[in-house]
Amino acid sequence: PGGPVLVQGKEFPNNDTIDPTLFSANGSAFMGVYPMPNIAGGTVANGQNNYYYLSQGPNKNHTESIKVDYIIDRWKSHLAVSLRHYRTDSFSDNFGGSPQLLDWNIQEPERGATIDLATTFSPTLVNDLTIGSTEDIVHVALTAGPLGNGLNRSSVGITYPYIFGDASKDVAGKTPTINWGGPNSNLDSFNGDTDAYPSHSIGKIFQFSDTLTKTHGNHIFKFGAWIEQDGEDDDDQLIIGGQNLNGTFTFNGAATDPHSTGLPLADMLLGVFDHYAEYGFRNQTPWVAWQQGYF
Repeated sequence: PGGPVLVQGKEFPNNDTIDPTLFSANGSAFMGVYPMPNIAGGTVANGQNNYYYLSQGPNKNHTESIKVDYIIDRWKSHLAVSLRHYRTDSFSDNFGGSPQLLDWNIQEPERGATIDLATTFSPTLVNDLTIGSTEDIVHVALTAGPLGNGLNRSSVGITYPYIFGDASKDVAGKTPTINWGGPNSNLDSFNGDTDAYPSHSIGKIFQFSDTLTKTHGNHIFKFGAWIEQDGEDDDDQLIIGGQNLNGTFTFNGAATDPHSTGLPLADMLLGVFDHYAEYGFRNQTPWVAWQQGYF
């Protein structure tokens, strides 16, 4: 009551201006996450007002390795032990796009060990025993960005309810993904890459092999066994740049939608979206497989 009178297919009254009383609370919040331009029109290639910022992306690597070789004269054996540890940490404050509400930190520790025991029983009989294990771990953590806390969506006014409920989300407060099409396809997506995170995965390989080599005249005979166990414990089943547990909104301004203004930005303010996708509980898929061979 008291608001503007709208007629489908006609321009908005008051010089085709959308009355603020028609704004969607969440649509207005979506608009609010985008920073104001800080470069005047004409100073960039497309001649439009834009927002410029310097992105930080440091990367830290650390490697440790230890190798011990020992000759056991009593057994006529050579023992080699190798231990290794590698870790890399990557940071980026541009992972969530220009709204800069989310940073990410990729932690990739990797560790492994190998034991090799070679024993010479005689000039014609040698045994080689090898045991090895490696573990590869990937953690992708999200933290609040320099312009706001994208892990607390209510802090920027986003409050729409989830289809599958808060309990289905890794971080219930994480902001959604916003994609653009149509006349506004040149706009920066929001959370275009952070959508599938946080996540983690662990992969492991264990190997055992024992080979006995016998030389007889012009012939060489080998006998042995090889056993391998492979395993994964993954919690990163979503597609990067396409799936967000917390929801993905697409605004195209489709001409076939009778509720659309034809301009995606205006549709967002009105709460008119072309597509919304949301995923429920994320699957965790631990598995172990064995391989073996004898000869």
